[in-house]
Amino acid sequence: MTKKYTKYSNKPNFVGYPLWYLVNNENCWCADCCNDELTGDENVITSVNYEDPELYCWNCSSKIEAAYIDDKEKIDEEV
Repeated sequence: MTKKYTKYSNKPNFVGYPLWYLVNNENCWCADCCNDELTGDENVITSVNYEDPELYCWNCSSKIEAAYIDDKEKIDEEV
């Protein structure tokens, strides 16, 4: 079975960017939850998480990685 929603972009010019999904113009979901929970009747918009280090899936609460911020940079800012 092919997964419809991916964790990272795979288009030629934007390969590897972390993706998140806006479901029914309300909630941020990760790719795993979209693949496991959605029925196909929902309105889903794909977006890239460029710099939000505090982006979490509304459904499962897993952290969605940011493309330009890594955990080491965040720790250095807190110190």
